[in-house]
Amino acid sequence: MEITMRNPLVIATLLAFAAASAVAQAQIPAPTGPATPEATAPAKGTFKESEAKSRIEKQGFSNVTGLRQDPDGVWRGRAMKGGQQLEVALDDLGNVLSGSAAVGTTAPTDRMPGAIPGAGR
Repeated sequence: MEITMRNPLVIATLLAFAAASAVAQAQIPAPTGPATPEATAPAKGTFKESEAKSRIEKQGFSNVTGLRQDPDGVWRGRAMKGGQQLEVALDDLGNVLSGSAAVGTTAPTDRMPGAIPGAGR
């Protein structure tokens, strides 16, 4: 006994399922690649004063005072570390800078490899 599939309804149903699967797969967006620091960094000026103070303190500083945010989104102030009062800064990427590195930095020029802090102003 030979069984043959000549039923057009069965064939049409199978083709419909195959086509629907192909359309569903085509609508899934492809990954855009690995996340970059620029893509995952908070937007300029998004740190609140309390967050800036906390991040600076987590780097071993105490008595953080005078925090002010500059036009570039960098928080600047003074803090104690190792018995010395130092200038401190928290840039828009969350990096804590101290001493001469915290004075006059701007984002992102001073973070470029080989850039001289304060150059280009």
